[in-house]
Amino acid sequence: MFSISDNIKPTYEYKPSDKEYEMATSLQKKFPFVNLCVWKANAITPFMQHIPSTSFLLVDVERVVMNSVFLHLQTLYPEKMILLNPSKEDCERYLNMDNAVIVRPLIAEAPMTVYQGINVPTIEKILVDIVSDKEFDYAKGAEMYHIFKNVFEAVDVNQKKMLRYASRRNKKQIIIQILTSNNS
Repeated sequence: MFSISDNIKPTYEYKPSDKEYEMATSLQKKFPFVNLCVWKANAITPFMQHIPSTSFLLVDVERVVMNSVFLHLQTLYPEKMILLNPSKEDCERYLNMDNAVIVRPLIAEAPMTVYQGINVPTIEKILVDIVSDKEFDYAKGAEMYHIFKNVFEAVDVNQKKMLRYASRRNKKQIIIQILTSNNS
């Protein structure tokens, strides 16, 4: 006799807002041969204990076209604060605004999936990025462990894919430490 396990977790699916979708399709039209991923930093909010009041947009794009994408976005969205690979200080200064857009380098082989014709991040990319990137300093420390715990309880996470991406970001040991600590 067969039975279905109660431990099956759903696959995480990032669903971009209309504005994110509009921005991504605009960038795809302007830069048709470029790999990019547009997503909102508040994708991690459902998994956080302390909810930040900020929600900025990330445009991960191949390094060679970052400046062109930055200039294009400045033209398209003059009302938004567009930041090109900002420093830690710039993040602290400007990321408290809801209209901030960060153009930053897309790491080769970053785990992404396609949603309605545009690249969106997988949960593995999101988890590694919050460990790696200065834009997510507000989610460091105990909050990071809380996020990982909640994500692993709520959705299916491909640890092999996550650790491979973490290796590309030189963060594999930190991710392993978080996973080990959360399993203790």
